[in-house]
Amino acid sequence: MQEQKRVPLLNPKPYKARYNFHQQDIFEINWSPKDPSSPYLLSVSADCIVVIWNINFEKPIQILQHSDILCSALFVKPTSENYVASGCFDKMIRIWNVNQRKVIDWQQTSNYITAMQINQSGDKLVVGLLDGICLVYDYSKPYAPSSSQSSLNPMRKLFNKDPQMDQYGYNAD
Repeated sequence: MQEQKRVPLLNPKPYKARYNFHQQDIFEINWSPKDPSSPYLLSVSADCIVVIWNINFEKPIQILQHSDILCSALFVKPTSENYVASGCFDKMIRIWNVNQRKVIDWQQTSNYITAMQINQSGDKLVVGLLDGICLVYDYSKPYAPSSSQSSLNPMRKLFNKDPQMDQYGYNAD
């Protein structure tokens, strides 16, 4: 077998100076999906904060404080950096209005949240849990909840991590 020559793809010198705000491990970093050239990104850390950055500045532009260790966060509107979803070890999904630094919606899950992702059109939010289950939430239109429910649409598909299962369960609680 012939050895392939390495072709460097990353410039060894970072594009920007270090951003140093978090005090503990960083678990996730996400760019804003609004525009491919958007300067906004967010970072998620064990120090219980989501930090929103403009890469053209060294200081954060917004800090979202949480009560427990964060594992995941992302911008949830493809056309705006003003909405962020976050997931913590307290088993809560939170939807934030960034400008107001306020939680505007939430949903309790059955286990620790370990990952989150929004689809390209911004109408489905998938949340990964510690027990291997993925919850897919409809985020396309406001949900009309009873006074005790969240406005995230509670209809979700549950995917089991068992490789022998070829079908998913459907839960419309």
